[in-house]
Amino acid sequence: ASWKLTRRIKCVLSTVYNSSFLCCLDGTCLNGGTSVSSLHSHGHMFCLCADGFGGDHCEIDMRANCYSGIGLYYRGTMSKSESGRTCQEWDLDTRERLMSSDVNSGRHNYCRNLDYKRRPWCYVLKKQRLVQEYSAHCFPDG
Repeated sequence: ASWKLTRRIKCVLSTVYNSSFLCCLDGTCLNGGTSVSSLHSHGHMFCLCADGFGGDHCEIDMRANCYSGIGLYYRGTMSKSESGRTCQEWDLDTRERLMSSDVNSGRHNYCRNLDYKRRPWCYVLKKQRLVQEYSAHCFPDG
């Protein structure tokens, strides 16, 4: 059987609670991922991601150590703060309000810039309290 890709990727930039994110409306896969269709409904079932990408829609660059600008669209896997502490998982309220389109719907501890700060950040434990810290500095290749 031969497969023919006839759909165009329909993605829009959405803003919810002052946070922008890429939302794919028709179940398509990003970054060279392949949409796998259901045998029964022929609709999108899941994405097979190209090497180095992950997430429900292949939106995470698993090799990304850096971000551009202030990192509003950063979807990498950096999970250390500038003090070297390991980031904590995002809380349920933050995930539901701001991270529904993120990998695993925000069930991770990766740094993100959810509220237009200077760069991506995360929550860390400091003296047994949860505090915000910016991500570790990154240095783009080149």
